[in-house]
Amino acid sequence: MIKPGVHIWVWLRDGKNIMKAVLDYNRNLLIFYENDHLILVRNGVPQKQMKNIERTIENKGGKRLNDLQNEPFVFL
Repeated sequence: MIKPGVHIWVWLRDGKNIMKAVLDYNRNLLIFYENDHLILVRNGVPQKQMKNIERTIENKGGKRLNDLQNEPFVFL
C-alpha cells in the first residue's frame, strides 16, 4: 500500500533503463533508482521543485503508481 503524500513514478529511459522515482511530500524526500540501483537521494527538496520534477517525469513518459492501478509493477 502506498502511503498518502508519497508519489511513485516509473518510466523507461533510452529504451532500456527502467527508472523509478519516489517523491515523499511529507518528508520533502526525493529518491531515484535506475534498474533497481539507487542513484540519487535528496532531502529537504522544496515542494514547488518536487512538483516541477513530477511534471518533467510525466513529460518523459512516466506513469504514476497508485493503490488502484499498480499492476504489473510491485514496488518494495
